[in-house]
Amino acid sequence: MAEKFSENNEEQTDFKPALPPRQKDLDEYEKQASRICGSQDFVFERNYHAAVEYYRMHGDLECKCGYIDGHGIKLAAWLGYLRQQYKILGRNLLTEEQFRLLDAIGMRWGSKHDKQWNDCFACLKSYLLRTGNSDVPTTWKEGNVPLGRWLRRQKELYAEGMLRKDRADCLASLGVSLSVKDSWEQNFRLAKDYSETHGGSLAVPHDYVVNGVWLSKWLCEQRLSGEGKSRKKLTEEQKQKLQSIGMVFGTENVNQLWESHYQAVKAYVESTGNRDIPENLRDGRANLRNWIKRQVACFRKGELTPEKTAKLTVLGFLTEKKIKPSEVKGFKNCG
Repeated sequence: MAEKFSENNEEQTDFKPALPPRQKDLDEYEKQASRICGSQDFVFERNYHAAVEYYRMHGDLECKCGYIDGHGIKLAAWLGYLRQQYKILGRNLLTEEQFRLLDAIGMRWGSKHDKQWNDCFACLKSYLLRTGNSDVPTTWKEGNVPLGRWLRRQKELYAEGMLRKDRADCLASLGVSLSVKDSWEQNFRLAKDYSETHGGSLAVPHDYVVNGVWLSKWLCEQRLSGEGKSRKKLTEEQKQKLQSIGMVFGTENVNQLWESHYQAVKAYVESTGNRDIPENLRDGRANLRNWIKRQVACFRKGELTPEKTAKLTVLGFLTEKKIKPSEVKGFKNCG
């Protein structure tokens, strides 16, 4: 996914950046700031000019924490202070003219999470206006935004009672149904079709999508649920159905995956006579070059079983040398 979109309890604001201002507009904003700010607003005028200069260079006001400009102005601290005070004072924080000037250069009043949510919501509105359909496919991207996955996540949060009411209201205002359809049986049929087509195998490629369903992700979720590693639980009937099409759980699954990767490596070595595994050789989602490296590291630490050691030795990947565990870093298992 993913990419998961964070949910928090910060206040959402209606302020959104306008279209990026042109250079002559920025010059005019600075002049207006100078006219409206008296001596008591010297700090605002000075910092606003610094904000405009930052916007000229970067196209936004998302400066890093602790950022200080070339004139020694602590711009990040000032913008952060305004956002914090806005939560308390709202529109009483500044004059309407000062709000207008800051909004014109893309001032974000809420959290970054709010901005991210608002950006996705704007993409959803654009999609609805263009298609007239709120049923967004899970894999659909609007530009660089994974809109389908985002909308699915909002529905999941709503079902769990974790979606903020203001956000639920925003989605409902577009006519989006937040109810999550019970699609388990539909997805199971897709998995069963795949298994039957591929000789009983559920080694689905990571990016395999069918009928808008990210099948490898769904199967991974079912396996975690069946092993008790997820909040969602499988019924005994669902678990038996998955086992009937080739899914295995727990240690049995780990051993099955190891054997599958080994057979793929063995087939490559025997067909090419080459033990230099290429970077792009995969078995399902596993990169086999990296997998071999993990096996060698486990062997050198004495963590590889005799049976697995014998198999990889026959293929010529292992030596008799073992090293201390502290000399091999980055490998935690032999999967």
